[in-house]
Amino acid sequence: MTVALYLRISKDDSNKDQKESNSILNQRLLLKNFVQNHPQLSNSTILEIVDDGYSGVHFQRPGIITLLDMAKKRMIDCIIVKDLSRFGRNYLEVGNYLEQVFPQLGVRFFSVNDQFDSFYGLGAAGSIEVGFKNIIYEAYSKDLSVKVKTARKIKAQQGKFITAFAPFGYLKGTKNNLVLDPECAPIVQRIFKLFCSGIGQTEIAKQFNKEGILCPRNIRKKRGEQFGRKSQNEVYIWRAGTISHILSDQRYTGDAIFGKTASKKEWIVVSNVHPAIITRDEFEIAQTKRKQYKNRTKKTIKQTILEEEHKKLQKTVKQKIRKRELYEKYRRGELNRKEFQIAISKV
Repeated sequence: MTVALYLRISKDDSNKDQKESNSILNQRLLLKNFVQNHPQLSNSTILEIVDDGYSGVHFQRPGIITLLDMAKKRMIDCIIVKDLSRFGRNYLEVGNYLEQVFPQLGVRFFSVNDQFDSFYGLGAAGSIEVGFKNIIYEAYSKDLSVKVKTARKIKAQQGKFITAFAPFGYLKGTKNNLVLDPECAPIVQRIFKLFCSGIGQTEIAKQFNKEGILCPRNIRKKRGEQFGRKSQNEVYIWRAGTISHILSDQRYTGDAIFGKTASKKEWIVVSNVHPAIITRDEFEIAQTKRKQYKNRTKKTIKQTILEEEHKKLQKTVKQKIRKRELYEKYRRGELNRKEFQIAISKV
């Protein structure tokens, strides 16, 4: 028998500074102890599937997708979770899996803390007790989500830094604050000075790559920081886009900004919260030059398109004139049919 232990902790409860949260460790101990002491499971092959830092309100989680795929392919015989909320907080979807999907696939389901075992009756998942618990878990999740968002907004209004990674040039402090990164802050200063002096973003990137200056991702790799993407083994270099991103970041003036993924009107901005890397004048000059560069680029692109269209039109007109001349020669008998066809094909 193959048993899959499914462990999950939401992103709001996980600790980003640890490779694995304490909740996951505790769930693992609980589930392994349950398997070892269960007479029908003690000799089973154990697989472990983890979603560390994922909400349970939906089923678009890497671990749960793998788990359900293995169940559909008959690769596992049993699924064990700490409680039903670990599997999911949407009571309709959870009930459907427990009452319909898993019984059809022949997969036995255990929820340790809920003392639930699907082996003792297919209708158990539809019982009042299990259904009521699922409703409570979903309601709790929605209430928790509102509370977490409210708490984060209050911290943001106080100027506290609450996102996962510090901007390039800063390090996360011990009290939800930012402190200067002695290695990277001078690079940020140099980017602004070069750009404000008239050197373009592409030229700055080329110059940094030539000098062997590590780009933000390579510095994170060197420091052993975790990546949000799978491309950890790729080679990264400075690009114009990286330079542009740094030049557009108002946080380098010492301002704390929350909600940058939303529209600018919804940003929460608290001025002079952390040490500034550049002056406000430098930042404003950079924004003016960036705007001029964008307008100039758009104008250049438009002009290039118009020039290419004009060249095509000129070529088409010349071809029509030449074909007309050849036809007149053919009509006057100056060219025979074969000569005319060869001449036309070369136009």
